[in-house]
Amino acid sequence: MRLILLAFSLICLFGCNELKYNYMNGKVFGTYYSVVYRSDKSLDSAIIMQMRKVDNSLSIFNPNSTISKINNSLESETDSLMDIILPVALNVYTATNGAFDMTVGKLVNAWGFGYRNEEIPSQAKIDSLLRFTGMDKLHIETGKVVKNNEAVELDGGAIAKGLGVDLVAEYLESMGVENYMVDIGGEVRVKGESEKRRKWRIGIDKPQDNLATREISVLLQLSEGALATSGNYRNFYTKDGKKYAHTIDPRTGQPVQTDIISSTVYAKSCMIADAYATAFMVMGLDKSYKLVEADTALEACFMYEQNDTVKIRMTEGFKKLVLKDVY
Repeated sequence: MRLILLAFSLICLFGCNELKYNYMNGKVFGTYYSVVYRSDKSLDSAIIMQMRKVDNSLSIFNPNSTISKINNSLESETDSLMDIILPVALNVYTATNGAFDMTVGKLVNAWGFGYRNEEIPSQAKIDSLLRFTGMDKLHIETGKVVKNNEAVELDGGAIAKGLGVDLVAEYLESMGVENYMVDIGGEVRVKGESEKRRKWRIGIDKPQDNLATREISVLLQLSEGALATSGNYRNFYTKDGKKYAHTIDPRTGQPVQTDIISSTVYAKSCMIADAYATAFMVMGLDKSYKLVEADTALEACFMYEQNDTVKIRMTEGFKKLVLKDVY
């Protein structure tokens, strides 16, 4: 019996690959990414390929991407990623009464948050661009996007990062990885446990304009699922004493000015969480909370300002994810 045990130990010592936690990070989509996964081999190169797929398909900053070619009316054919993302975008557009809208591209550029650095637009210009805004101004045929007007311009900025997270997560699962965390620009998806043999711990930032500092408001613990946060306290500019935030209300053409400072959504898919987090910034607190309560696939945490004090409102399901509430 001892000989058998000794032989087995030697086999594992010299022949078994050890599962270890692999760490990788870098820059992608104009932001930073971090991936942690437990595997007996490096999957880094394939993970980077998953993220490059998103750039090649949905980056408006890449002139050769599928979305750029469609925007410039060079072609109408979609690709596999657009075939995934467009039906989801249409569903969220309908569910939020147009608060989420991928046809906001021209307005994003007009306010200086796209690939063009333009001046603050006049109301006349905004009104003219609104004529080309609305997902009802395009429809999807088999393998094609058909625009009612060639001037309609798509922008995947509010959903593409989430898709990138999902692609990496689903690739890892296809390789048998049971423990991972994927983070692209604060959009996160996890499964299993961390190297510390506990649920993954994810922090939600305290909303503040100072880019040099970062404080955690709420600390979560997750063993599965995805999180996406949208807030107007990181991406904005100030001109003539007025602050202009990057989230544009596609219904008015103006930067959003609702009571929500930060919107965090928990869902099975990071792509879906990403889209709703943006939409809720446009919709405001009460309407967003009601929508989440009615949708069993979503949970959310909203930070808002009341009497110069930041307050937090969470759905009951989201409260169950909280490890520590800093406020």
